[in-house]
Amino acid sequence: MCPLCRKMRKLYKSAEIKKLTVLYSPEELEGELAKDGNSVVPGSTSFTPPAVGMMLAGKVLLYLSKEDNAEL
Repeated sequence: MCPLCRKMRKLYKSAEIKKLTVLYSPEELEGELAKDGNSVVPGSTSFTPPAVGMMLAGKVLLYLSKEDNAEL
């Protein structure tokens, strides 16, 4: 569904990367998106990237410390 993800999957496949840990949400979009002039802006733009970055950093730290059987 996501053009960016499709492009990344293609690049990783061509680089023969077999396994990659990702973070995603299975939630469907609800409601309307905000309109900013001629473009459509999702409401989560301001806080989602930092929150996701912290979640991924936590996963990496668990993996590096070998705690909780974390797997990347």
